[in-house]
Amino acid sequence: MSRLSFPSVQLVRNWFQRKGQRILIYGAGDQGELSVRRLASRNLDLHPVCFLDDDVRKHGKQIHGVPIVGGLESLAFAVDRYRVNKIAIGTTKLSPEALLTIHTFAEGHGLEVAEVGFGVRWIPPKVNGETSKAKAPAGSEVQSA
Repeated sequence: MSRLSFPSVQLVRNWFQRKGQRILIYGAGDQGELSVRRLASRNLDLHPVCFLDDDVRKHGKQIHGVPIVGGLESLAFAVDRYRVNKIAIGTTKLSPEALLTIHTFAEGHGLEVAEVGFGVRWIPPKVNGETSKAKAPAGSEVQSA
């Protein structure tokens, strides 16, 4: 076996030996990329196996070794082909209709759906060692970034 092919074999072997719930991430933009890193780096027993994205220019590419296999029309194919256990929504750009389609499909196939968020929670300042009673800015509880 040549030196060039050994790392490729090692990468494929490691990929298939990974344990955890097989997860599809919908959205291959910046937030989707952060989702795969966040889900893979935590001890959540999750294994991202594929992305779906509506941007056809991204189809066939990879993010951190995870393939982008199609758009919404590829949902059934991806779930079957990659033996997906869960779906993570890694974008805020989906239409209500697309979200409904994903949730309906997931419900019909017994799959859990999660929305991966990157929120901001404003912490009120402390005055004399106690949390200020001043009202936080409107909408400051948790916001998606």
